[in-house]
This record gives sequence, structure tokens and C-alpha cells, in this order.
Amino acid sequence: MSSVLICPIGHAETWESQPAVLQAAQSVLPRAQGDHYRGNPPTTAGWVRACPQPLKAQISSQSQWALTVRVSCEAPTSRWSLYVPFERSYTSTIVIARNFLAPGTVIQSNSVEVRRERIDAETGSVCTSIHQVIGDTVNAGIAKGMPIRPENLLAPLIIRQGERVMLKARQHGVVASAMGIAMENGRAGASILVRNTTSHKLLTGVVSANGTVWVSPWRSHAS
Repeated sequence: MSSVLICPIGHAETWESQPAVLQAAQSVLPRAQGDHYRGNPPTTAGWVRACPQPLKAQISSQSQWALTVRVSCEAPTSRWSLYVPFERSYTSTIVIARNFLAPGTVIQSNSVEVRRERIDAETGSVCTSIHQVIGDTVNAGIAKGMPIRPENLLAPLIIRQGERVMLKARQHGVVASAMGIAMENGRAGASILVRNTTSHKLLTGVVSANGTVWVSPWRSHAS
């Protein structure tokens, strides 16, 4: 950013227009349906000399909720750069509880509904599609009309205690399979105890999305 410009006494200096800086910055903002940006350009009067040619603008940093644009003047007689920060928000459908959802509730299609809202950094993470939540279990009470958040949900049970499951283990590039019994309920990505029905060993395994339990062949528990 340029230093403060000192003008000779008696010279009528003209200063860059703050709205012009904002307009230049806005011209390079990425546009998607429902996007909204709120810019906060710095003041220019008294220290940023008016640019005699069109301003240049380029995005200098970008994240989910914020974006900064570098606006510059490249005229030989007036070179400077300013940075204009923007806050981003967008309008989207969000999933809300149709009625109070108690802990342990398995969400059905009639448990929730959608509405359109402005989402920003203060909103936090929310579910935007009913398909994201159907079949999931509520892990804490959700009041009527409140948004459903990913942290409010547990993935559906894939394995139930007592069920026969396929056990797989990978060692030295070789995959071995065996049948087992689930000793507890399991969701995708969770670690559960299983018993190998052939060796009767008690093992810890990780549940995959297709219901297979991947176990460590060298780690077992006392029966």
C-alpha cells in the first residue's frame, strides 16, 4: 500500500472515490445464484490520489465466508493499492425440525421440512437437503423450527448387536475374510467389538459403509 501523499500548498488535489474502489472490487467477485457480499472499502479522501485510468482489481484471498480484493492504480503518476474485505453469505434451503425431536429419534421424511434462509459465518454448519438427514438418529433434542446441524446427528446403524458380519483383514497386501458376530451396534466409521466364529477370538474392527468390518489381524481381546 502506498505511503501518504503530501501535496504542494495551493495545489487542488483530487482524491479517489470510495464508491469507485468498491465498484472495482465488486466487479471481480465470484457470482453464484443466491450469493451475497458485503464490502467494507477503506476511506480514500485525503490520502489516496485519484487514478487517471481504470482501476485494476484482483482477488487476493478467499475462504467460505470471507474474501479480500486488491484494488490498484497503475498509472505512472499515481501508483497505489488498497484491500477491500467482503463478508460472504448466501441464500439456501435449510432443513428444520417440523416438531420437537427428542434424543434417539430416527428422522423420517415427516420429521423435518425445508425453508429458505440467508446463511453466513454466524449461522454455522446446517443441513441443506432432507436426503442428508433421513435415517439418521438425533443425538440431542432439537426444538421445533430449529435447523438440523450435522453435529446433531448420528449416522444410521449399519450393524446391530448379535448379527453375523463379514470380517476382513489386510496384512502384507493380502486380504483375508472370515465370518463373525457383532458384539455391539455399529455405524459407518465406528469401532466395534466382533467375535470371529471360527477362532472365537474377540476383535476390534471398523465398520465400513457396506457393513464389512475391517479388523487388525494381530490385535485381539481376551475371550
